[in-house]
Amino acid sequence: MTLAQGASYLLLDEPTSHLDTCHQLEIMELLTRLNRDENKTVVMVLHDLNLAARYAHHIIALKAGRIVTEGTPESVMTEATLAEVLGISAHIFRDPRTGAPMCIPYMASEPLGSATVTRTVITSWRPWDTRAIWSRRNWWCCC
Repeated sequence: MTLAQGASYLLLDEPTSHLDTCHQLEIMELLTRLNRDENKTVVMVLHDLNLAARYAHHIIALKAGRIVTEGTPESVMTEATLAEVLGISAHIFRDPRTGAPMCIPYMASEPLGSATVTRTVITSWRPWDTRAIWSRRNWWCCC
């Protein structure tokens, strides 16, 4: 409906939720084309860090409504940021095809290599989310 009305902005709440992988990628590629070819601004909430890092140019990491860090996916998707914001440990590596950072998450108490990471106690827990804003040719994501 929004596309038919020619809106400049698209506000999406978890558009890839409950979709299989193929359909998630189709949605993300469609949104990329709308942003690139039609200069649509897309504001999106995601819960998939790897999709956000793959398609974003800029990520903002939030914890309890406050910005912890922001920047490129490479500078934000780090083991330290994921531990601080989400209370998890993670193995970060590069996607061999796209070069985007990817993560394999672990509970913070699980061993990562030979070291064991102690779980951070979060006294006021809120579910995290990933918000993405495509603005002109830039895609902003908040984790």
